[in-house]
Amino acid sequence: MEVTMGGTMLERDMARTNLVFVGGASGIGNAAAVEVARRGAAILLIGRSRAAGKRAASELVDAGAESADFVPAD
Repeated sequence: MEVTMGGTMLERDMARTNLVFVGGASGIGNAAAVEVARRGAAILLIGRSRAAGKRAASELVDAGAESADFVPAD
């Protein structure tokens, strides 16, 4: 996924940045989380499915996130 603004790709280093994604275990939320993981952000996912959330958090660390955790919520 490329994040663009006015046709220019944004390449901001996200190290030492903490982000929270509600519903980030799948879909567009996950795509956004993967993009910032590649830039080194620390990510907290919140969602319903514990299995999907834990799996997504592990994949985010593999993608380069400083850290990734999941909190189940409804």
